[in-house]
Amino acid sequence: MRIGRVRATEENGRVRSEATISWEESDRPRAEIFFEASPRRGGASSNDANAFLAAAAIPAFRHGERRIAVEGAVCPRLRDGIAAATALVGSWYGHAAPAPVIEPSGGFSPPSPPPAPRAGVLASGGADSIFSILRNRTELAPSHPLAFREALRVRHLMFPVDSTPERREHIERRSAASVAAIARAAGLEITEITTNATVLEDDFEAFAKWTHGSVLASCAIAAGAPLADATISASHDVRTSLKPWGSHPLIDPEFGTAAVEIHHEPPATASALVDGIGATIAAILATGEEPLKAALHIAHARRRADQVPGQVE
Repeated sequence: MRIGRVRATEENGRVRSEATISWEESDRPRAEIFFEASPRRGGASSNDANAFLAAAAIPAFRHGERRIAVEGAVCPRLRDGIAAATALVGSWYGHAAPAPVIEPSGGFSPPSPPPAPRAGVLASGGADSIFSILRNRTELAPSHPLAFREALRVRHLMFPVDSTPERREHIERRSAASVAAIARAAGLEITEITTNATVLEDDFEAFAKWTHGSVLASCAIAAGAPLADATISASHDVRTSLKPWGSHPLIDPEFGTAAVEIHHEPPATASALVDGIGATIAAILATGEEPLKAALHIAHARRRADQVPGQVE
């Protein structure tokens, strides 16, 4: 695999970073992958190659690429993390191939953290990310370095990747409304990230089992300064249902860099996830705040004709 022509453009305050990804061993089409971030206070989006490498590494491994040649410098922490993540995912799914060799034209160089770092959370508006935000607000003082200051919402993260315009609009509207309501309540700045990185692994089952967490991590890296710490909400209850999955407490942190740490909701929290989500939903409904109730967003939910916004079953 080759990750080349890494570049950035800016228009109306939105920074779009792009790269051309070509396959060498697998008969798959070349792709122009991009990340685009909404304007943010106190920072700018990044066009470093690490975001593209984080998104492409697991698909390259799964499809038999022996190397990943990268235009630019690569963080050595990400290099080592990819080796660990591919070994673990390969052991889960019986994929015995070695990790692709990372070959950066600019060598291995750790990016510097931002001078005024802040923490954020990947937020879809679903119950998992709402629980993470409420827990963070409950346990950490607002001045704490790990207190969330940003909600990162990845737009159009849906399958199939060629979903109908009607389905895209429906899911986007529900997710955006939910994140906006929660961000207002929690005092978070919203950063919206748009990407087509899912085309590298466009089968939903493969995405869910292999690349879910690495794509989310790549979006956090692409967001750039001042984001220095990003949390991905737990997917499973560690007591009863932690299993091989594309977003996992042993996988997601491996896709961080020296500039952006990636966290998966810790196991102690994940073990209380079911009870916590129940309490979260109950708390939202008990507030009587119609915007919050109407915004509650269930990921991948299919709305019935008779279902009203905020209805929980």
